[in-house]
Amino acid sequence: MLPWVDKLIIVYVDKGSQGHHTNVICPETKEQLQDIVRKIDSPKIEWHNCGTFQNENAHRNYILQFSEGYDLIFTLDADEVVEGQDMPAAIEHALNSTKRHISINGFINFWRSFDYVCLDGFRPFRFVNLRNPSGATDESDLCKLRIYHFSTCQSIDTIRFKWNVSGHANELRPGWIDSVYLGWQPSMVDEPYQNLHPVAHDIWNAIRFDKTTLPEVLREHKNYNKTA
Repeated sequence: MLPWVDKLIIVYVDKGSQGHHTNVICPETKEQLQDIVRKIDSPKIEWHNCGTFQNENAHRNYILQFSEGYDLIFTLDADEVVEGQDMPAAIEHALNSTKRHISINGFINFWRSFDYVCLDGFRPFRFVNLRNPSGATDESDLCKLRIYHFSTCQSIDTIRFKWNVSGHANELRPGWIDSVYLGWQPSMVDEPYQNLHPVAHDIWNAIRFDKTTLPEVLREHKNYNKTA
């Protein structure tokens, strides 16, 4: 992200902000994450220890207090990586938009490894055009930008922790982790319908993905050689 932003603010919380709390310990400690940031060693990065937010909206809106003098806010979750080749055109699109919130068309959800992905019609907004008046999210103005979502391409400990604090925890399909996520095999990729999404039914079929097309930062990632 650093080549395309003037400032990168990391909004860290020690408890989930989506309405669910757990005694399960997060597999990644604050100290481990801060060590990663220190190794990058960029003056653009600011780390903010924010404790606990009452809800996800408050968490995401925290950034607004630092937005004066800027044109755009671009938000990424901790398990998302942007395709750098797409960023210049995406920024230009967002700057020229007449909308306040600009949704992204291009999420690629990894399924268990970088060899398989699940695609869907969800278009979350990631850009906020600060030049435009406040308003509700408008998905009619779609910005083309590939965002690689680690999704289920993480350790089982991370998956279990995530679903203890997710805002969709109450909607998680019964037995999904053990029967669907852990039960899936690459041989199933050619089945007519796999129904893999953790919450929604009748979406998410894993398809093969050419991981050699990924940006360098992901080709160098330890999960690059993770097998499904």
